[in-house]
Amino acid sequence: MSNARRRLWAEHSVEGSLSVEGEFFLVDLHSGACAAAAESVVQHCEFAEREIVQEVVETSTGPHTRTEALLEGMTLRRDALTVSARRTGHGILASGTHPLCNTQALTLTDDDRYRRVRQELPWIWRETHTCGMRVHVGITSADRAIRICDSLRRWLPTLLALSANSPLWRGEDTGLASMRALLIQGHPRSGMPPCWESWNRYLELTDTVTDLAFGDQSWFWWFTKPHPTHGTVEVRICDAQTDVRDAWALASLTGALCAALGHGQLSSGWADDPAELLLEESMWNAIRTGIGGQCLLTIDPCTFGEHALKLVDDLSPSLSAACIQRLRALASAPGHSAQVAELERLGDPLSVALSLGAQSAGGDGFLVPAPWVVLPQLEGSM
Repeated sequence: MSNARRRLWAEHSVEGSLSVEGEFFLVDLHSGACAAAAESVVQHCEFAEREIVQEVVETSTGPHTRTEALLEGMTLRRDALTVSARRTGHGILASGTHPLCNTQALTLTDDDRYRRVRQELPWIWRETHTCGMRVHVGITSADRAIRICDSLRRWLPTLLALSANSPLWRGEDTGLASMRALLIQGHPRSGMPPCWESWNRYLELTDTVTDLAFGDQSWFWWFTKPHPTHGTVEVRICDAQTDVRDAWALASLTGALCAALGHGQLSSGWADDPAELLLEESMWNAIRTGIGGQCLLTIDPCTFGEHALKLVDDLSPSLSAACIQRLRALASAPGHSAQVAELERLGDPLSVALSLGAQSAGGDGFLVPAPWVVLPQLEGSM
């Protein structure tokens, strides 16, 4: 590997900063069905960015050092996206999967990278049509970022169980808490990441893969990974959250967890050196059952809901009261169970999509167009 290929850790990284990238389905304002509207929405919203299909857009907050400012930034962007979508007769829907999506009708975004994705991942690019949230935690040391990524492997099933919000797919209840997590593991270089052990080892292994295949580390989709360009640990495990406050609470928890792991401050109650099989089985339990699933990685057997509550208690000095309240609510009434209850109440998946869309936009419903307003630029954004 040449020195030129050695990736330097970003000097501009701010220790402990948080930024959140969120993905949203675009839907018809009246029916709730997926709509290929990204181009028109991006033109009207300064915060919206294109994704691989025209039925999805992404927003990014940029890094914040205060969680209150992060919530403001996330809310501002979701509100602006909602208003811009409605200008074009569309709405947004924040969920890991759309309850009823015809994957065969999806429209590929006109972009060289996305055309290459379609070429390299035939079938997969269309059938794994999901929305997640990615949390970037600022870490100023590459070696410490690797240690955090390795330590996070044990926590990923718990984070997934707490955030699971995708039980419905193609018009039916899948019986899974997170259909999204199952689908995206169909990608290469995705799912549970390897244990890297050191930054040099990470570079050695990943450079071998990029040399053989793509020459670009953006083709790595593990549930967590170091991001040398941003100087962050990127955590990609969480489903998109219907309520922006839940997304914020999960991002805050992720930041506090990474900080604690980076400084060796978290007492976990883990069993020693769990086998990979136990990691994989715990991940499956989180996908299948969510917070009610069994965590197989602790000394004392517990559910993921119980494990999440202990984590929240351990990290409570680093979390706001509002954040703790949202996390405890998720640990008892997660998004996946709410969607299943909505399906039972409403009887059909498109009605659920309309309900999710109303909640994603702040609860005022799809059928009442919001007035067009000029939203202020958030102070303190970076």
